[in-house]
Amino acid sequence: MSGRRHSSRRSNKMKNNRRANAIASREYLFETITNKRTSSPSLQNAAVKQMWNIGKRHRIGLHPLIKSEICRSCKIHLLPQSKVRIRNGRRIITCCQCGRIKRFVLEVKA
Repeated sequence: MSGRRHSSRRSNKMKNNRRANAIASREYLFETITNKRTSSPSLQNAAVKQMWNIGKRHRIGLHPLIKSEICRSCKIHLLPQSKVRIRNGRRIITCCQCGRIKRFVLEVKA
């Protein structure tokens, strides 16, 4: 009985370590994506795809700040030259590569 309990503790510890490593790598990839000076668009897109796969594998979400900058269809970083429109109090972003449309409610600043 005690061997089984010990094994369960070990597997929980390993699970927590894997999750912590996944979160750390997600943060590193986030820094790579947001560092506009040193990273090329191809490097940013590779980091986005890797971040997406890590999130799926370890069931952790995308970084909240980068979530609105990723196309969920083609898994690329939406570049600043992406088509952005504002209509009816919504920000509409169209991906230049696949044409997917993302809609966000504009926040009213008082």
